Amino acid sequence: ALPVPPPTPAVPPEPAHSGRRRHILVVDDEDPVRNLIRQTLVGHDFRVSEAANGAEALVMLAQRENGIDLVIADLLMP
Repeated sequence: ALPVPPPTPAVPPEPAHSGRRRHILVVDDEDPVRNLIRQTLVGHDFRVSEAANGAEALVMLAQRENGIDLVIADLLMP
């Protein structure tokens, strides 16, 4: 008989869509749009900050301790 190796413990692979707690800044002047984007990203394990306009976003980006990895911005804000 052939030797049978002991079973290896099953470790579930990390989902490909996992944000691994990366930090994203969402910039949009419309609350419902920001909320939808935030909910979607949080559901994929991203940390999310929000800004309602470019000035708020620049203040947040200037604060280096935020550690923002990516900015998603509406290009057609007033």
